[in-house]
Amino acid sequence: MHDMDDAVLQSVLLYDVYGSMLTEKQRNIYDLHLNQDLSLGEIAELEGITRQGVRDSLVRGRQTMEELDERLCLLDKDDQLDDIAEQLEDISRQIAAKFETQAAELTDIASKLRKIL
Repeated sequence: MHDMDDAVLQSVLLYDVYGSMLTEKQRNIYDLHLNQDLSLGEIAELEGITRQGVRDSLVRGRQTMEELDERLCLLDKDDQLDDIAEQLEDISRQIAAKFETQAAELTDIASKLRKIL
């Protein structure tokens, strides 16, 4: 079951990044299948084609998107950007925590100075 979930996730990611490069008919079929969760038979009925025609369109569309990703590597770049963003968030939290401690110390020092003055 895990492999199937990975395949669906990969299809969704490919479609999100490269879906606009598909033909209008392929985009519509992908949308109905992935986003509307319709079966091949339901899509075939809506599109006026055979169930095999729907499957062929999904397979060709996936091949097109995979070929694009092999050339452009946008999914890998997206993953890399996510990793960098996560690292930046971690560093930002560390800096904020450090400055929060320093800000508290400065407030304490200022308070002591006011008492002395």
